[in-house]
Amino acid sequence: MDVAPPPPRPPPPSPSSLLPPSPPLLPSSPRGPYPVAHRSFTSPLFDRSNRRIDVVYPVLPEGSTRTFPYIAYAHGFDDTGFQSYWRLFSDLASWGYVVGAPLACQFGCDDRAHCKTLPFDPPCFGDYYKQQLLSIEWSRGGAAAAAGLPINVSAGVGVAGHSMGGQATIFSAAYNGSSHRIQAAAMHHAYTHSYPPIPSVPFLLFTGTHDAVAPPRFAQRQYDASSANPRRGLVNKDGADHHEPSMHYNPFLALASAAWFKVYLDGTPDAPLGPTTAQQLLFGGGGASLCGGGDGRMAKCVMPENATARRREAGRAGGWGRVGGLERAGRPGGFADLRTVPHRDT
Repeated sequence: MDVAPPPPRPPPPSPSSLLPPSPPLLPSSPRGPYPVAHRSFTSPLFDRSNRRIDVVYPVLPEGSTRTFPYIAYAHGFDDTGFQSYWRLFSDLASWGYVVGAPLACQFGCDDRAHCKTLPFDPPCFGDYYKQQLLSIEWSRGGAAAAAGLPINVSAGVGVAGHSMGGQATIFSAAYNGSSHRIQAAAMHHAYTHSYPPIPSVPFLLFTGTHDAVAPPRFAQRQYDASSANPRRGLVNKDGADHHEPSMHYNPFLALASAAWFKVYLDGTPDAPLGPTTAQQLLFGGGGASLCGGGDGRMAKCVMPENATARRREAGRAGGWGRVGGLERAGRPGGFADLRTVPHRDT
């Protein structure tokens, strides 16, 4: 008996196809007003391990000349760009940002000039932050302009990153804030054993009580190292793990990061973000605010304005030396921990 073959599977969507706004995953975490698109480019600027950069940007009506600030995002160990962070990048871009992420140095940088190793960190990531700076330079160059990307090259830029990319973001903000006109930074579960003070760039550190790869004390040490900077914040979400920006994506992470950039990069604290404004989401005391419960329970949440009033402590036993009751033998958070999770997107 002849059996009809099953119908062919539809082809996967092209990564460069338009990504229209999707229904919000959480009532308090809506997408922004812009549909977004994704494109990839190559440039000899980047490390030879991968010279590609993924760019996600708002789509405008034909003939529009509007431009948007650029956010240089640094991926984590064993991660790439759009493939690992497509939801985060799409959500950020929907609020009016061009997000660029170089794919170089997935397992460390290859070029000898970029292969520097810091104590207790994976090999060849010590100068990985320079790829983030090269991304900023690329965004202001001829290739980005020729591609018609809606980047506001006259404005300052934002930097953000996850895990090893979080460390890169720390270094970029600490060492090159002025030279590259970095106006604001967001660190997503930064993995680092170096804590240079960030004297002037406003920065917001995100971590979580279930992050056994980059424990919350990493973020706390960076926060404390920059005590001279009054425009800094720290968010330790109860139950969040190391994959919050990627595999276990939390859409409020993008919303809160966008709010930070609205306040300190765009200079528009009253910009609407869903049912609230950027300023209210970060500094407000209501239930929709970040520290007030909009993203669920916090073990700790400190914002720069009236930080004492914004502080939320969960009274968790063991404090910052313990992570959700878990303490590793030897050096907690050491490089070996990068290899103890099934998916090492650090």
